Amino acid sequence: MLRSTFYGFNIAFSGMMTAQRALDLTGNNMSNIDTTGYTRQRLDLNSIPSSSYVDRYAPTNKVAIGGGVNVTRVSQLRDPFLDRRFRNEASGIGEVSANLSVMSDISSIFDEVQFQQGLYQAMQDFRTQLQQYSSQPGEVTIDSTVASAADTMLKMFQQYAVQIANVRDYQESLLNGNGGSIPEVNKMLEQIGLLNKGIRECEIYGNPALEMKDQRNLLLDQLSAYMKIDVSYEKDPDFPGVDLCRVAFLCDNDPPLNLDQRTLVFGKDYAELRVEQVPPTAAGGTPDPDRLTYITSSGLLDRRDPLNTKPLDPKYTPGGNPGLQFTTGAFKGVLDMLNSRGAFDDPPNTVNGIGYYERITNQIVSDFAFQFNLANSIYDSADPDFDPADPNTYTEYKPLFESSDGGPITARNIQISAAWKSEGPYLTTTKLTPVTPDDDVSGDTSNLEYMISLLDKPFNFTTKGIDAGGHPLFTGGFEQMFKIIGLNAANDAGAKQKSLDASQNVIKGIEDLRNSLSSVSMDEEGVNLLRFQKSYAAAARVMTTLDEALDVLINRTGIVGR
Repeated sequence: MLRSTFYGFNIAFSGMMTAQRALDLTGNNMSNIDTTGYTRQRLDLNSIPSSSYVDRYAPTNKVAIGGGVNVTRVSQLRDPFLDRRFRNEASGIGEVSANLSVMSDISSIFDEVQFQQGLYQAMQDFRTQLQQYSSQPGEVTIDSTVASAADTMLKMFQQYAVQIANVRDYQESLLNGNGGSIPEVNKMLEQIGLLNKGIRECEIYGNPALEMKDQRNLLLDQLSAYMKIDVSYEKDPDFPGVDLCRVAFLCDNDPPLNLDQRTLVFGKDYAELRVEQVPPTAAGGTPDPDRLTYITSSGLLDRRDPLNTKPLDPKYTPGGNPGLQFTTGAFKGVLDMLNSRGAFDDPPNTVNGIGYYERITNQIVSDFAFQFNLANSIYDSADPDFDPADPNTYTEYKPLFESSDGGPITARNIQISAAWKSEGPYLTTTKLTPVTPDDDVSGDTSNLEYMISLLDKPFNFTTKGIDAGGHPLFTGGFEQMFKIIGLNAANDAGAKQKSLDASQNVIKGIEDLRNSLSSVSMDEEGVNLLRFQKSYAAAARVMTTLDEALDVLINRTGIVGR
């Protein structure tokens, strides 16, 4: 093969151009060292082959010299395996963080210091007034004082109920209120869909759109904190060289959801997540304490529809209630806290959510009211028709406590009975019956002493009441119960904090591995600057040397010795 006169110049020129592009790329990396989500870029190179056997003037002496270097593309230094590990760990952290947020609020409600200064003190005042009344039975003024002390104690019960309800309302607003998690995630899904559309258009025309991919990866990292996601890439049927990004969530729904039902984004199309409550809360109405909160998906929506409400797949049916059962993530954490009632669920579970603390507080208050109402009333326990739950079976039903709305007594609706407020003295001091007309039992206060003992008397508390055959809760007195609830809430919060700390250490290690590969290092880029500068200078020197050789060939050959 006849060698081209400028063949060497082409080789040197390819080296200079490659070095120049490498310098430009290094400068771009260094400029973006503080850009959030930026991934370090590099040039992918390949050597230009020498002439092949198909060339007309292929060499016959087996001496073939390559044609220089060629830049095939600009790529990112990114490890998909580390990305998957990071996102899986992020979803776990999201779940624990959501649990911890709720448990911290709950434990602060039942805080021991607050208990000592609030409910405990109110119970002690109630005890003191009962003791005072037992020393002066029948004294109307002291009877009213006992009622006032009891009312103060009931207000503490009501305060617990209101504070727990406030935690629920706050978590629901964080989930679906303005700026809440659901609107934020829907905004992310829309942005990912728009980025997918832009990336596809760029790749069709040969632009790798690396900066847009960085934005997409950053959004995927953020999305993974809310739910465990699976990110995959499929070939575009119209442009085989272009990949379409699919983002789907993982769930434990039974029956299982198919891939289309789990897909949040595919190409430019994206779904919307929605919050539903069952039973729903009417506008301006009081939320049902037994309501459950669900998250459902619309499925991929046809973005050609002006209202963005038409499913892309007409055969698609949403998962429906009980909604999406996320495997992990912040959504699972908050849904567990909103919906789980622990031992009060059927079957019981170990997740003590807000519903658990609502139920156990209501159950203790209901048991408290029942025991004191029973103690103050007159009945014949030997009567086979006697039913402690039926006031009509009492000889004289004298309740100390009742509900404000006529329903079952709860921590929120308990109040002093109307009879106690209007009649005095109302407290039953004794249940002894005179044997003869001459017997005087007016000084007997054994029933008041029994009421006082109820505050410390150990009971077997269950989910259906004291010794009522429900799932066992605790054994102890009423004062101890609230202490135990506070300790358990604090222990749950502490366990979640330890779990969060451990997970954060793990994800920090993964993040360090990702950064060592993908983040810009000023030291490495500085070394690259020197390396590519020398490469450029070397290629330029080759070109200068070839120019001198060509000058000898053209201007000096044949004139030596003249």
